[in-house]
Amino acid sequence: YTTTTKGDGTYRLEGLPNATYEVTASAPRHTSVTKTGIVVRPGQETTGVDFQLPGEPGTIAGQVVDAQTNQGIAGALVEVISGTTTIASATTDAQGNFTIPNIPVGVYTVQATAPNYKPASVTGVQVQTAATTRVTLALSMAQPGSISGRVTRADGTPVGGVTVEVVQPATGEVVARGVTDAQFTVVGGYSRNYLIPNVPLGTYTVRVKAPGYTPTPTERTGVVVQEATETQNINFVLRAQYTFARGIQLISIPYDYTGTGITINNLLGTDKIITWETDPNFTDPMTGYRGGRYVRFPVPPADAFYLGRGYFVRFDQSTDFTQPGTPAPFDQPFPLILDKPGWWLIGAPFPFKVDWGRTRVTNRATGQTLTLREASLQNWMSDTLFALNQFATGYLTSVFMEPFKGYWVYVQAPQGVILSIDNTPTRQATVSGQPSRSKLALADGRLSLGDDGWLVPIKLVRDGQVLSTIQIGVSPQANDSLDGLDLLSPPSLRHWIPDWVTFGSVVRIGRSETLLYADVRAPSAKPQIWDLAIETSSSNERLTISWDKINERAPSDVRLVLVDLDTGEARYMRTTNGYTFALKDGMKRLRLIAERRVGSGLRIVGMKPEVNRGGKLLVRFTLTETAEVECKLMTLTGRLISVVQPRRLMAAGEQRIFWDKRSANASLPKGLYLFEVQAYGERGEQVRAIMPLRW
Repeated sequence: YTTTTKGDGTYRLEGLPNATYEVTASAPRHTSVTKTGIVVRPGQETTGVDFQLPGEPGTIAGQVVDAQTNQGIAGALVEVISGTTTIASATTDAQGNFTIPNIPVGVYTVQATAPNYKPASVTGVQVQTAATTRVTLALSMAQPGSISGRVTRADGTPVGGVTVEVVQPATGEVVARGVTDAQFTVVGGYSRNYLIPNVPLGTYTVRVKAPGYTPTPTERTGVVVQEATETQNINFVLRAQYTFARGIQLISIPYDYTGTGITINNLLGTDKIITWETDPNFTDPMTGYRGGRYVRFPVPPADAFYLGRGYFVRFDQSTDFTQPGTPAPFDQPFPLILDKPGWWLIGAPFPFKVDWGRTRVTNRATGQTLTLREASLQNWMSDTLFALNQFATGYLTSVFMEPFKGYWVYVQAPQGVILSIDNTPTRQATVSGQPSRSKLALADGRLSLGDDGWLVPIKLVRDGQVLSTIQIGVSPQANDSLDGLDLLSPPSLRHWIPDWVTFGSVVRIGRSETLLYADVRAPSAKPQIWDLAIETSSSNERLTISWDKINERAPSDVRLVLVDLDTGEARYMRTTNGYTFALKDGMKRLRLIAERRVGSGLRIVGMKPEVNRGGKLLVRFTLTETAEVECKLMTLTGRLISVVQPRRLMAAGEQRIFWDKRSANASLPKGLYLFEVQAYGERGEQVRAIMPLRW
């Protein structure tokens, strides 16, 4: 059914059967429109089926020109905008011409943008039915902007030499680039380490090209550059596989570079490197240490990085590792040959952490292979790894081999050993099923100490920073001479590091004294005594030695006492956690005493007075246990006359207290007085004995 509209646009269709219809209206040079679901019912007229036919789309064409030269601008973006919506766009040709077809009839804004030009627009552009509307847009040259920011490590230090690219997101074209500096530039309180000038106006994506790093974020999108304006704080954080901190570090590299031509300087940016050459016939000229010597770059083996070897390196600034080489095979343990007795500097052979306790040891002389713990008990080698502490003032123990870190280890077997370093990545040492004291010892890096022994780490602390650590303990597997459970201190760095701290347990070997990192004794009914030596480059500073978990680490029937040999001051270690002291000429000697409690507890017995030949009063008494003791003279009513002996620690056994029969201010008249002895035990118990004195 069809009909034609009248002159006023109205229409009427008659004679339609009852049904539901689609109705389409069309006209020349207009777009047809269809309406559906039009219902015709018997005897009724369906009205209101009206149409608005849009005209056929038109075209906007024209040219984008330079406002000063009137020359066409190639590559300009021309957009047709209705309200805030871009409905069509085109890019100008080499002469600056453009054509945008199929624009619905209406009124629009036409906008043109081009690199290095200010945007320009024409409003009120009328598009007629099937007609072409011509527009000319003149763009004025714009001053370019710039982009700046910071490219840093996770610790906030700047990374130099990184390329920063400014990318046109539509085409992927790099429109500008710059390179970062290794130092910040501060302008008006704003810091940056890159500035990219002459960036055309526009909206861009900014990214960094930094091989060996993982950037966060990977790119910055929607970066707007405005005329003559610096777009700031386009920042990135780079994470290298590993970052070496500034200062002296004990390191290793878990990659091989044979045949690559990559040098130590290429990898680390420094050749301030030394390592240790192990040989019983050598004496190190710098430290006087026998059994090896430090060698410096480029003397082998300090001429290159070798898998499994450790090195001391001085870094003048934070240094990123970004050039991995060839790793050791991951599918098998790493064999490391230590072919002589003595100290060895070794390194982690894998780029992942492994459990040192899973290492197996082969004796080169016999071919026998044991676990690390068994090898230690057989005196083939020590069970302990030594790493450099974070302040480079001393050593600490480790139960892991971590990538990029180096370690000291001591070999005793006359022909050396072969280590099979486990290739299983791990996060936690193997301690399951071990008794509690063994777990604590394992956490302190000792595999060979069973639960029938005990071990106490003693830390040397300055301003909350642990400078060095030693270990004292008792084990049935030990003896009181040097054995496999004792650990010598690794070769010192005192001649290379001015702040180096010497801290150890003093033992006599033959006619000379040496320092032990770990001094483990045999059980004894007599008190065990450790003399501790401390030496630093600072003459009169105050330091603290500290300890913790004594009640967990040592059996409950062992009394531990610390004595300052210079002042005589002493303290129970179970009821305190540290002792602060002043160095004298950079040195200090302390004594640690361990004794077993015996008998029925703390008592004061056999107290009696005597007058010696000099006319002084002598009071004798016996302590059944070591205790802190204070002695007082009082009147019969209990008024204090004099503190004859200030509170101090006294050992079990007979004690003698002298008094010159004077009070604090004058001689005492003859008469009857009371003499009191008060003793304080380690567990807080107190006992008192009083006797009358007459003279």
